[in-house]
Amino acid sequence: MAINQIYGYIRVPSIEDENYNYIYEMNNLVIPSSHIITEILPKRKIIQPQLEELKKILSKNDLLYIGTLDMLGKSYECIFSQWIYITKTIQANIIILEEKELFNTTKIRGQISANSLEEQLISFLSYLANKEKMKRGKSKNIVKKIGRPPITLDSLSNEQKELLYQHYQEWKQKKIKSIEFIEMLSLKKNTFYKIIKEFEKSLRE
Repeated sequence: MAINQIYGYIRVPSIEDENYNYIYEMNNLVIPSSHIITEILPKRKIIQPQLEELKKILSKNDLLYIGTLDMLGKSYECIFSQWIYITKTIQANIIILEEKELFNTTKIRGQISANSLEEQLISFLSYLANKEKMKRGKSKNIVKKIGRPPITLDSLSNEQKELLYQHYQEWKQKKIKSIEFIEMLSLKKNTFYKIIKEFEKSLRE
């Protein structure tokens, strides 16, 4: 399989972070310096604007080196979503520098195998995502017993905020239906539209 363009991406809270060392490893690879994206993002920040811009540039058969798997997102659901979008929708390849032998889609691209690395990764992340949902489900049951405060944009979980940011434009462009977006965010209909108003207001500010 021929590789087209090669890119690198790391996300760190500061240049002092130990994971910043992956930038030096990328410099030793065949990656143009202009193609190495370093996103310095405080830990409290969820949205990764430079990763979103990079996804717009990536095309089929490109190769993306990433420092660690969790640089794709701050939750298992987000990591899973980003991996599927890059490898399935864009059809680009990913190599995770921390685990090159384990997370390397160039080795399985074009193979049809029930035990392929990609299927193992999807199963693994799906399992972890389901565990997160089960934890949130238990928390919801506890909240029901003691009463639930009003849901606002700020009170959304990190996973909900990530999904809102990732899929808002698709919903706005009618690429996904409202009911699908509502279910994706695990919100009631009235709450969903209230959150959308808050979100759109935050974009204008």
